[in-house]
Amino acid sequence: MVLNYRGATKTLACLESLAKLDYQNHRIVVVDNASLDGSAEQIAQGSPGVELIQSDQNLGYAGGNALGVRRCLEWGAVYVWVLNNDTQVMPTTLSAMVREAQLHPKTGAVGCVIRDEQDPSRVLAMGGGRLFPLIARAWHVTKLEDVNKLDFLTGASILIPTPVIQAIGFISEDYFLYWEDVDYCYRLREHGYELHVALDASILHDESSSIGRASQLRYYYSTRSMVKFLYTHYRQSWVLSAGFWYCWRVIKPIFEFDFKLCHLFAKALFDGAKNRRNKLYAQK
Repeated sequence: MVLNYRGATKTLACLESLAKLDYQNHRIVVVDNASLDGSAEQIAQGSPGVELIQSDQNLGYAGGNALGVRRCLEWGAVYVWVLNNDTQVMPTTLSAMVREAQLHPKTGAVGCVIRDEQDPSRVLAMGGGRLFPLIARAWHVTKLEDVNKLDFLTGASILIPTPVIQAIGFISEDYFLYWEDVDYCYRLREHGYELHVALDASILHDESSSIGRASQLRYYYSTRSMVKFLYTHYRQSWVLSAGFWYCWRVIKPIFEFDFKLCHLFAKALFDGAKNRRNKLYAQK
């Protein structure tokens, strides 16, 4: 399951790597999230053997992936592998992840080692990361010795057994962008499922290709989704955590007299607390 939004070149490169998988019993579905830039046509022409679903609106990460996951369930898939379009896989990646899932009866999801596309020797994440909710900070684990301490798996590459999806559902579509993978992993653990990482499986990831590191879209949705997550899972302390985060985050904009950015953060905090699915910045 690969989600595309205005990234046909990256998606086609991802699909080319998927064509080399040694795990043959698989099918691929690509969801185009209303790109409106010719991406869908390029993908259809470049990978005619792949099933392409075209959404008539941008549903965000969670909503777009949900379209593809539903198609996978219709096919009778045993596992659903959600993969970012800005990744490239190794021939053995999927088979190693499936083996890891089969080793543990309570597997809720399996991740893999994520490496930098520009420098494959650099590990971006050992499958996922840790969360410090008091200060609303999440970070990726990059050291092998910390792999058993993961709070979440990154949605860039996550394999989920179909019975798990049927039991607790898929990623919440209330998260338009960001934090949806953290929320889903928390739900998995709350239902008694385990998170695992296939250490012999890896992908290459261009971590900044989807959305720039410093954009209004990123600022707004990362903040909004963070607040929603805290409100959902840390109801008693979310105000303190979100308040601490806001004060820390606006120091630089205040000194730079960037009051528009301060307002953006404040709006995101409010929308997250009210669970408003505001898509004002979705097309920016």
